[in-house]
Amino acid sequence: MKLNSNLQMKFFLNTISLLTLVFLMSCSPKIVGDGEGVVASIQRGPCFGKCPVYTMQVYKDGKVMYQGERFTTKMGTYTKTLGSKELKELNKLFASADFFNLQEEYPTEIPDLAKVTLYYSNGKESKKVGGKENRPPAVMQLQYAMEKIAESPDWTLVKAAPGEGGNTDERNGEAKEEIIHSEIIIEPKPGTLARFLQDWDSKSVYLTDRITEDGRLWLIKYSTKTYTPEAMLEMIKADERIISAQFNKKLQTRSE
Repeated sequence: MKLNSNLQMKFFLNTISLLTLVFLMSCSPKIVGDGEGVVASIQRGPCFGKCPVYTMQVYKDGKVMYQGERFTTKMGTYTKTLGSKELKELNKLFASADFFNLQEEYPTEIPDLAKVTLYYSNGKESKKVGGKENRPPAVMQLQYAMEKIAESPDWTLVKAAPGEGGNTDERNGEAKEEIIHSEIIIEPKPGTLARFLQDWDSKSVYLTDRITEDGRLWLIKYSTKTYTPEAMLEMIKADERIISAQFNKKLQTRSE
């Protein structure tokens, strides 16, 4: 009887363990982009700031689904369709990047940056690659290609986010841009930012934030008591190390 009791107890414990494993697997999040017919996807996570948060999936028939969550002009679910040529070029980019031999995760030393996760499937195998900064050029090129699709025009609203109506035209409101004269977005030439900040420190110009993860755009501030906004902007534009410069803007919605 004691042997039978031990066997029953062992069978009971094994059953509980198996059920627990099945439960945990069912609750675990899917791989980004995972789904029938998904060829590629990009998922941009939150950061310490106003980084766009969204997920975009590209399907093998060219259909694209976009889900905007925060700090994006497309809040909610949107869709569009890529042409066969665009879809072919996208597949070619992932193939040339040797995507399946890339690391699955690239470590970061800056927790405040947004994590970007890319997913790709060629029909036989699939993989996701995630990280923040210090990723190989091949990964960055794939990210830019996916972001270019996300930022392209001609999207159709499927379902607006709660409290949203898609874009400002669909919210019975009027978009109003408020210029922030004490903040300027600059695009410095590669490798010149540090020296630029040193030279402009005497004019009370200081760095406040990185706008894009690739380090292309940066946000600087200065005191409007020293120089007028127009004068400061023109001086910065005249600096040979600066490719472009413009005032920062805040988008507001004003209801009728």
